[in-house]
Amino acid sequence: MKSAKVFSLFCAVVLAGFSSSAQSFLTDGLVAYYPFNGNPDDASGNGYDARVVGGATLTTDRFGNTNQAYYFNGTNSWLQTTNCWPVLGTNALTVSCWIYYEGALPQEPSQSTMCSWGSVPNQNESGQRFEFRLDDNNGMTSPCVDLGWYYFDANASIASKTWTQLVVTKPTNGGANNLTFYVNGVLVPAGNNFLGPNIFNITPTDTLTIGKGQLSETNEVRIFNGKLDQLRIYNRVLSSNEVAELYDSESVPIMISNNPANTSVLAGQGASLSVSASSPFQLSYQWYSSAPNELSPAGAYAQAISGFVYGVVVTNGGAGYGVAPSVSFVGGGGSGAAGFATVSNGFVTGVTVTNAGANYASAPEVVFGQGNGFISAATNNTLTLTNVNAGDMGNYYVVVSSAQGSISSGIANLDVLFPPSITNQPQDAEVEAYGSALFSLSASGTTPISFQWTFNGTNIPNATSDTLSVTNITPANLGAYAVIVTNDYGSVTSSNANLYMYPYLETPFSGAITYWGQTNILSVGAWGSGNLGYQWYLNGNAIDGATGSTLALPAIQFTNAGLYSVVVSSSLGSVTNTPEQVVVNPANTALQLCANVVIQGTVGYTYIIESTMNLGDTNSWVVETNLTLTQPMEFWDDTSVDVHSNAQKYYRVLPAQ
Repeated sequence: MKSAKVFSLFCAVVLAGFSSSAQSFLTDGLVAYYPFNGNPDDASGNGYDARVVGGATLTTDRFGNTNQAYYFNGTNSWLQTTNCWPVLGTNALTVSCWIYYEGALPQEPSQSTMCSWGSVPNQNESGQRFEFRLDDNNGMTSPCVDLGWYYFDANASIASKTWTQLVVTKPTNGGANNLTFYVNGVLVPAGNNFLGPNIFNITPTDTLTIGKGQLSETNEVRIFNGKLDQLRIYNRVLSSNEVAELYDSESVPIMISNNPANTSVLAGQGASLSVSASSPFQLSYQWYSSAPNELSPAGAYAQAISGFVYGVVVTNGGAGYGVAPSVSFVGGGGSGAAGFATVSNGFVTGVTVTNAGANYASAPEVVFGQGNGFISAATNNTLTLTNVNAGDMGNYYVVVSSAQGSISSGIANLDVLFPPSITNQPQDAEVEAYGSALFSLSASGTTPISFQWTFNGTNIPNATSDTLSVTNITPANLGAYAVIVTNDYGSVTSSNANLYMYPYLETPFSGAITYWGQTNILSVGAWGSGNLGYQWYLNGNAIDGATGSTLALPAIQFTNAGLYSVVVSSSLGSVTNTPEQVVVNPANTALQLCANVVIQGTVGYTYIIESTMNLGDTNSWVVETNLTLTQPMEFWDDTSVDVHSNAQKYYRVLPAQ
């Protein structure tokens, strides 16, 4: 269906390709032209648009094109214009239209009015009565134009349910006997009962009705029952040759043999849409689109002074304006401002203020009506688009015009295909040991889209959604995660998302019991990302150089005993091993049933063996011997003791100082 903007351009479109003679009979003196191609707008460029009242609906035209004519139900449907035309008055006049009457021909009073006929046997009249009126909204009491009625001879019979072109002409100040009627381009001889009309001056404020009339004698309202198409009104008398030429031009349809086809194209490439149309007359084309690139809104600001709007400055011409959009003034505290826009090549070029309004405390906002998708310079049967992108997606159609009218093509959808792209990359994650991480990304592109996650460059089995969950994390899970996004038009790999672990004590230091002079290795097992740092502490004081996961204590001394702790750190944080005790004993001793001591200590270290007969007397300990170990474990026998006596003797081993 064509929107209003198509028809307001009709005259300008068709004139470009026709001879002066064709231009003459089509446009010379044309006051209003209603092709009814999708709406009741005036395509002459004079702005006498009509509006639908009641049940008037769009219907198929004589060529079978949908929504290219109007149907009137004979009861409550007509069209009504905004005004009449002061250029007519008592001037010369030609009115032409195509009619399709529904049902049998009615009896008098005939259905009316735009075109109507009926037999009137009660008046002893024969033939068919054709009543051709352009009435105002108040009926015949103050008509815009009442062309009168005419009785046709039997040879000029008009059949119902048949498209017929009717033309009537009237010279300047012509009376009833000066009216001339044509049927399908052929002059109809006057019948025996020709009745002439009364011609009144036109009042510019009257509203014209199409398809509805009212008899002054009875106030009877008549509604046309059938279809109307291609209504033309001229302020001159067309010659019989021009009427015949008009009939010929309007009888030949524009035939569209191939409509624009739905098209899919890869983003960044070019696309073409085309239409194949034929006509005996030269054709012209104008493409339209609902794509965002062709519907950019215009912008402007108002200029106000002393409460009045005196001007508008257009800051952005927008795009897609085939006809001038409506202009509204919103806000500012006042009211009444009005104006109209001018358009060129699809852009708003200016706004003329027709009413300054009043009481504007500030300049109101200028609001334009929606553009209609007019594509500037798209006037060939093929529309070529380059470097298509998302802004070109939408519906496209072309209006094909010739001398006899215009027709819209079918609508073609342009679908732009996109290889995948990643709109939100997966992000790094930092977790505790044995914790969980969730990676995700957002991708766009033509569906369907598939996903494959990788870990350090290797595909992860069954990881084929836009999210990836990693659980029970250990150092084996740390590394780089990425996802390959694929559709039918390409693939793309995301950036790496790294999984990091905070420092964690997998094997904490838990203390130690050791012996004087022996070598001891203190150690801690830790997990974490990056380079882990260590610092060992003894009794809360940092040990110089103790910065590894192990701490060696060779030939441990009693001064090395105490509370040891270690802090493990990375760029992500730190964790502290709680202080644990290191105990240094002189040696590991074992007493036998006989007077015998087993000493496990350090080779080369000298130990003192003492004894006492009374554990209750701390001063009773006496030195038995000094023993220097020559091997890690040695036995010492107390030969002075009678193992068979009842005396008890106790021993202890001390380091020799």
